Amino acid sequence: MIKKNFPRDWHGNIMTIHRMLAFKPKFYTGIKNESTGEVEYFDDDGESKGTRKMEFLPTYTADCLLPWDVILIDEAGMVPLDLWHQILDAMKPGCRVYMVGDINQLPPVHGRSIFGFALANWPSWELNHIHRQQGKDNPIVDNAWRVLKGLNPVSGGAFQMVELKGDAQYASRQVRAMMPKLRERGIYEPNRDSIITPINGEDGARGFALGQLPLNREFSLIFNPTDKDSRYIIDAGRERKQFAVGDRVMATRNDHEAGITNGMTGIIVGIAEHEG
Repeated sequence: MIKKNFPRDWHGNIMTIHRMLAFKPKFYTGIKNESTGEVEYFDDDGESKGTRKMEFLPTYTADCLLPWDVILIDEAGMVPLDLWHQILDAMKPGCRVYMVGDINQLPPVHGRSIFGFALANWPSWELNHIHRQQGKDNPIVDNAWRVLKGLNPVSGGAFQMVELKGDAQYASRQVRAMMPKLRERGIYEPNRDSIITPINGEDGARGFALGQLPLNREFSLIFNPTDKDSRYIIDAGRERKQFAVGDRVMATRNDHEAGITNGMTGIIVGIAEHEG
């Protein structure tokens, strides 16, 4: 959370790109074809949008420019070209842009990243000394450099590679058996540490047993054992979740009025029935 590293009076200027551009839903007018019964949607200029009823569009555009003189983009490697062009269109003349990112981290979910083009064409500076993990012969740092060089990481010190044998179901059982033992040894703390999984793990998907959805269900029972009367089924309309007081949770969407942003974590301290 980048806000944690800045004074509170800066927080109003720290936001997602979509919030900066003030994305809002745009609804289109539907016209029913009496002969076919199908509905076709049109924008204000009469251009057909096909079956698209709505889309999210930026408020700040070339016709309504952003007020900023300087824009600093963090995690720039995840910015796709189409979003970058929307930023570029909305910038006022003379606005300066600084990009901070890691070319070796995750690419955008859709499309190509702007970051590589920026590195090739703009003045750039590279951090090649690790400050976060101090000391020499740090196995995490050493293995990070091995991965960047295309080599397999190796075990050593606090960094251990453990091979999970068998299929996904068997490997999942190995992980579930391993984590309580690591907790007993003081290596793993559920409310502090995270387990990184290769997939989300929707039921029926390939290797789903090693995904975060089924493992979260299992670990919530392992690390927060409660009787069946203390665990609640929360009906959220499109999906249902099982929660109990003491479960660790993470926000998956922004709620600016409540001061909550995507990725924040917390502990459930109470569950009350919704009056509605």
